[in-house]
Amino acid sequence: MRVRSYVLFSLALLNLTFVICHWSFAQDQYLRDVPEGHYAYDAVNDLVRRGVTNGFPDGTYRGKKEMNRFEIAAFISKLARSLNRQRATGEKMVAELRTEVATLAYVQAERSRETGVAVELLYRGREAEAPGKRGALADYRLRTVVTKRFSELADLRLTLDTMDSGYGGGDRDLVRDLLDFTGTVKLGPGTLQIASGPGDVTHTDSGYFPGENGVKYRRPRRSLAYALRWHGTDLALTEQVRSTDQSGVIGVRELSLKISRPISGWQAGVNPRLFSANDGRQDNRLDLSLAAEPWPGLTGDVLLGVAKMADYPHGLYLRGELSYGDLVRLVAQRLGSQYRETFSYSIFDVFDRNLSDGATSIGIIVSAGNDWFFRAKGDLTAPGDALTTEWRIGRKLTPQYSLQLSYQTYKSASVTLSQALGLEARICF
Repeated sequence: MRVRSYVLFSLALLNLTFVICHWSFAQDQYLRDVPEGHYAYDAVNDLVRRGVTNGFPDGTYRGKKEMNRFEIAAFISKLARSLNRQRATGEKMVAELRTEVATLAYVQAERSRETGVAVELLYRGREAEAPGKRGALADYRLRTVVTKRFSELADLRLTLDTMDSGYGGGDRDLVRDLLDFTGTVKLGPGTLQIASGPGDVTHTDSGYFPGENGVKYRRPRRSLAYALRWHGTDLALTEQVRSTDQSGVIGVRELSLKISRPISGWQAGVNPRLFSANDGRQDNRLDLSLAAEPWPGLTGDVLLGVAKMADYPHGLYLRGELSYGDLVRLVAQRLGSQYRETFSYSIFDVFDRNLSDGATSIGIIVSAGNDWFFRAKGDLTAPGDALTTEWRIGRKLTPQYSLQLSYQTYKSASVTLSQALGLEARICF
């Protein structure tokens, strides 16, 4: 208690001393010929407080006395120094305030990243017409992503996606089909990622719009991957498994090593892949890729997949893509008739449908606008001469809400024409 009383008494004494000294200084700076009430009193005392002038030694200001060039130069120099000090003080305070605001924003962002929840709800109503069939459809899709960040080195993402469960009373198993998770851990010089999910889930259309039959929801597979950069080269070793039926039993394993490195303005990649089944069957692939950006915004890449060189070219896969920013994307693909002869996996067109061996596909995506936006997609696949188009125009009402009007068409050698007109609402929160 004595120590506390002594501290309080010392602080009070120090404050009193400061007040007395300040008052004495003010008395010393009093100018006798500029009394309080004088029309220039405030202006003159402001200059005194700034240190621009102190008056004459006898305590007068002599406001009617003429100034010579030396006095004018000294006055202006002192005034400039005073203004610079004041501006520097203000800038320092603003900089400190900005730093504090940025620090608070960073801390808040880090805290929000510790646990985040994102929800997206898509609802659409359509009038669809196929040969011999016509009807009104109402569909919804809910996607929820929960992200948990444990530290700078580890995070976990859990996703619930209803996919087509809301399409005409569809049924999907909650654990096996709707849920997936991905965990990431910084391990040594690289990153280890563990994922578990249903993989590609195939949608079967009700028959009203055959163009959506076979569309695949691209979900994570059960996989283990380690990626790192070593002397400018990107390396990724991945093992993933595929189930052969709805039981979830592992049927096929794939071991993949991706190597990518910039060479003379190109990004060159090589990706050997080894497939193996529980019954002892094996198959190999080798993917070779080249990508470049010849002009700002214009990118192009080519991929050559080699399954076997015998019976050329039926064991090859060729894919080329050309895009200009987010405006235009053109994709062309050609699959040999025996490319996936032993093990099947998805190779997608622009509508996320699987292409069969022996198919040729040309797809295009065009996008424009932000608040008001326009999207168009088209794909032509042969054999079968299947032509699919989709046109969308929409409006982002807020960053979380958007409405869009869609028109879809599908025509093939076996389907004369099917079309669907729909209105979609998307809510994100």
